[in-house]
Amino acid sequence: MNVGEFQKISLRTMKIDENTISHCSMGLAGETGEVIDIIKKHLYYEKELDKNHITEELGDIMFYLVNLASALDISMVNVLEQNIEKLNKRYPEGFNKEDAILRRDKSE
Repeated sequence: MNVGEFQKISLRTMKIDENTISHCSMGLAGETGEVIDIIKKHLYYEKELDKNHITEELGDIMFYLVNLASALDISMVNVLEQNIEKLNKRYPEGFNKEDAILRRDKSE
């Protein structure tokens, strides 16, 4: 499945209305917090890193993300393409600290 297909399919379980933008924004924050909590427990409480649980929460993050994009009439394929274009400008030779500081994509 590609991200465009996921974006279309996930609309089946999300009603797009005047509350969708706030609903999805809060959902993104909440689900991201759940991922952070799993990692915190691994790092500081020495719990085993539960990748299955993280995978589930990442799916929830994607659900809210693609539905937020849909509510704003934004294609996730376009989001990903623009992100790659920005990163290629910022890091033309791959990531390095100097390019991270220069932020070439912001100087235009």
